[in-house]
Amino acid sequence: MKTGLFIGRFQPFHNGHLHVIKQMLSECTKIIIGIGSANSEKTEKDPLTAVQRKEIIEKVMLAENITNYKIALINDQESHRLWADEVRKKTGNFDTLYVSGENIRLDFIKACGFQVKEVDFIDGISATKIRELMKNNQEWKQLVPEAVATTF
Repeated sequence: MKTGLFIGRFQPFHNGHLHVIKQMLSECTKIIIGIGSANSEKTEKDPLTAVQRKEIIEKVMLAENITNYKIALINDQESHRLWADEVRKKTGNFDTLYVSGENIRLDFIKACGFQVKEVDFIDGISATKIRELMKNNQEWKQLVPEAVATTF
């Protein structure tokens, strides 16, 4: 029985995130979705609270008929070591941490002793891009699961 962990800010959850989760489901019997920066205040960069992000992800999982998951809220910490401790504390046991190959913290994450699998998002999709499109009243709903698009 393999458990995979996927951590993201999910501001908002998009089709690239769902793509990674579906890949994880083909390799894991259980997945943990870690909502990062759970203790952050709402800002332009982080427009959704941790509770809002959790609710949106739960809607997507329900719509996709995905049931073998749990969600963990992971707070930012003052140091990398404390963050790694927070991840272990909030998620419990997992076998593999799934990360984007473009993750700027990749070397640090590997140094924490986590078994890492690099995965790719869908080209052209990022939460930053989606937030910018939303801000400029441009089309963005095609980049997110329907359960997300109907939330806004």
